[in-house]
Amino acid sequence: MHPMAHISSTSKPIGLSDQYLILLSGVLLGYAMIGKGFAYLGLPPLFIGEIALTAGLVVGLRTCCMVAALATLPSLFLAATMIWVLLRTLPYVGVYGFEALRDSVVIMYGGFAFIIIALLLEDGRRVNSMLQSFGVFLNIYGLTIPFIYALSRYMTDYIPNWPGYNVPILQIRSGEIAVHLTGAAVFVLIGFRKVSSLWILLVLASMILASVSSRGALLAFVLPFSFAVLVLGKVRVVVPAVVAGLVIFATAYAVETAFRDYHAARTSSERSLSARQIVDNVAGIAGQGEQQMEDTKTWRLEWWDIILSYTVYGPNLV
Repeated sequence: MHPMAHISSTSKPIGLSDQYLILLSGVLLGYAMIGKGFAYLGLPPLFIGEIALTAGLVVGLRTCCMVAALATLPSLFLAATMIWVLLRTLPYVGVYGFEALRDSVVIMYGGFAFIIIALLLEDGRRVNSMLQSFGVFLNIYGLTIPFIYALSRYMTDYIPNWPGYNVPILQIRSGEIAVHLTGAAVFVLIGFRKVSSLWILLVLASMILASVSSRGALLAFVLPFSFAVLVLGKVRVVVPAVVAGLVIFATAYAVETAFRDYHAARTSSERSLSARQIVDNVAGIAGQGEQQMEDTKTWRLEWWDIILSYTVYGPNLV
């Protein structure tokens, strides 16, 4: 028998569950690299997120492990919250139509957690393949995202919109970058993947770009990464790099303040790529920022006061 005939006869075809994981990996890659623009891919009113979730529920039910996926306390809390949101949403479908369902998907997307748990319970070896896939992703993401994000932020006028929507095909927000970069940085910190010095420099450049436009992005990276450093006992490894980075940043700040005039941004979109802007963002977290930053903070606080008055202290608690 020909050797290739033996290989073809013994090779196992990729099952439906593994095919779905490949599909889901592609969806997550699209969200990470294209951002909000990717979410509009689909056939309205069903977009890529809903399509992936629906297909995942079908695949997850086929594993017969969905009930086992609810066997932990966090899973039960998540399931209870999803049921509560669904019960509070259905009465308003007649009034607001499909938009009511779309508003609820913020929590309903938690169904992806149960799908992944069920697939891992079906075959625990998938953990290794998922880790390998994420390692490949973070290499690609770290090396390309600063250029993609710069294109999305500074070349907005040249990016076409989705047909029928006032949404650019490429639209990446700073908070999204911070979340993905945090996951990549912790992955490397644990030791699951070795990266080059170029990768580290480009990741830092990406975080600087994101931190300029958003205080939330800065916190989304610094807080979990610092927690991971403490938990993993990597303080001695990270501190020299942090000190070197602070020295470089302080030098850039001193040069900038000495030779360049600074004008406070009137809107978030006008925030400049500068060391002074990052310092102002950090000061804004502590309540000492420029007027525009304090205005946005005040607006958020007032908005949450309204939400609390209508829910916790009002008639719409349940």
